[in-house]
Amino acid sequence: CNIFSPVMESHQKNGTANGKILYYISENFRYPKDFDSLVYVSQVLQGIAIKAGVDHWRANRGRCMGALYWQLNDNWPVASWASIDYFGRWKALHYMAARFFAPKAGYIYTEGTKAVISAANETLESQSLTVTVRIRDVELNVLFEETVETTVKAQSSIHVLERDFADVIGSKKRRVFAEAVYTWQDGTTSTEAESFVPYKHMDLLQPQIETSVTEKDGTIEIQISADCFAPFVWLEIEDDVIFSDNCFDLTSEETKTICIRKEDVLSGKVLSADNVRKTLKVMAMIAAASLYIIFGDPFRMERIQIWLNVETNENAHQIKQGLYAIATGGLFGNGVGNSVQKLGYIPEAYNDMIFSVICEELGVVGATVLIIAFIVLFWKVIRIGYGASDIFG
Repeated sequence: CNIFSPVMESHQKNGTANGKILYYISENFRYPKDFDSLVYVSQVLQGIAIKAGVDHWRANRGRCMGALYWQLNDNWPVASWASIDYFGRWKALHYMAARFFAPKAGYIYTEGTKAVISAANETLESQSLTVTVRIRDVELNVLFEETVETTVKAQSSIHVLERDFADVIGSKKRRVFAEAVYTWQDGTTSTEAESFVPYKHMDLLQPQIETSVTEKDGTIEIQISADCFAPFVWLEIEDDVIFSDNCFDLTSEETKTICIRKEDVLSGKVLSADNVRKTLKVMAMIAAASLYIIFGDPFRMERIQIWLNVETNENAHQIKQGLYAIATGGLFGNGVGNSVQKLGYIPEAYNDMIFSVICEELGVVGATVLIIAFIVLFWKVIRIGYGASDIFG
């Protein structure tokens, strides 16, 4: 896929919009590594753009008495500002809007090394509030911490804390972020995070994300945590579902719980913990823009663990049978067509594990000849490519 392809441009009714999307991505993030990452980053961009406006207007209550954003949904599959797509799937903006439009919400504004921590209470009653403000580095070490207790009057907004953190940040501006944990009188909690530089300039690390999936009373629960700062974490499974939260920041090593109710399945198979566990994909912002993190998926992580511990892992059946085939073939093999392991012992013997069958039938000598043949073929392809007069050969 390509954002400038005829199909994509026919679904984009603003002739200059795709160029603008790329321009504003370049202002905030590093260039995405592929199309999937471009879609992810562009939706994060949309979310933070609307959030910046809403946060500003809520902070200036009295001068501005409300905010709406355009638009909610679409009536055909199209690239647009809608926060819910044609199929009813929530984009990053809609998950973020559920948080920044909450009746009681917090927000952080940074400029240089200064940070303003604010809170808004749109309910009809005053609310006591405790805010814990931290400056953390990307390894999640706490460099500064202060707790402020205050009261936010009904239908009002306040600045909880304004401070220049130059003495805390020092030369680490690209490796730190501000975190504010809000605890309201009624027990409602939320966490906000903000960097002191554009995310494209942050020295973000590649997080090791751990997940576990369980099912309880018809609800799927995903437990997720990271070993370093992971902004804009995005969850996907093969089915179209609405998560209880998404596009969130992991700002500490505490585990976050995300739920999927069966009634929030928009389309796909019957929801089960096993299906979610096998198809769960996790995306997060890192220095290279974004990537799917295989370690966020227990199924993929299990396969790596099998590969690392073949002898002791009880699920290493496929690899063990392949090794048996190679060992049985010896130096010269058992002869073409005489493999025993391919007769039901090795899963996927005709594709994934075909090399072990070749070793069993042709031996080490035959397998070596095959490898040499592929090396020669590769060398010939390279020579032909270098000798071509143009890109068409």
